[in-house]
Amino acid sequence: MDGGKRPKTRFETAMTSWKPGGEEIVLHLTSGDLVTVKKLVLAVGPWFRETLGSVGVSLRIQRNVQAWFAPNTQAYAAPGFPAFLLERSTLPAPLYGFPDFGEGVKAAFHGSGELTDPEHLDREVDRKSDIDPLFRAMEDWMPGAAGTLLQAKPCMYSLTPDEHFVVDYHPEYGNVVLCGGFSGHGFKFAPVIGEIAADLLLDGGTRHQIDFFALARFRKNAS
Repeated sequence: MDGGKRPKTRFETAMTSWKPGGEEIVLHLTSGDLVTVKKLVLAVGPWFRETLGSVGVSLRIQRNVQAWFAPNTQAYAAPGFPAFLLERSTLPAPLYGFPDFGEGVKAAFHGSGELTDPEHLDREVDRKSDIDPLFRAMEDWMPGAAGTLLQAKPCMYSLTPDEHFVVDYHPEYGNVVLCGGFSGHGFKFAPVIGEIAADLLLDGGTRHQIDFFALARFRKNAS
């Protein structure tokens, strides 16, 4: 926000670094601009590895491919068909997805991809290695759901050692809140994570139970 408390949104502009100094924090942007703030929420997804590493938490970045299929039957259309998660010993990983809301049935394996990093993510989707195993699993358990491939794209999971979130104050800077390591299931929690981050910075605490998101749990496990 600027001095008049009006929020500003910047698209296609990355933050290259942040530098704390006293009660203020200076953000360096790729546009060349410097933004000075008094409080900061860091929620930078797979680009979080360096920040978390500096406070003793390892973060693995995993490539996972999501696909959308045009089904051969209306049986998989919403709202008649639910979201799904299937765990079977014959599957390479849990199979999950969503019904057809008009853009096809979404499906993916949860947490089965190779490790990577944001700068080296393979954004090309290979039919044989990325799509065919998913197609076979869909045909085995949801016949007709994967009729025609509409689109597919890779995403990045940010995996903490215990695959639970990190939502906590930075251990050195009380005006910085860290939110990350969402381990492939953070998007659906975005509203409450935003509320918690705002609570921590503006009120000094939150009504939500977040002890199990604290950085201290990793220090306990290491001792």
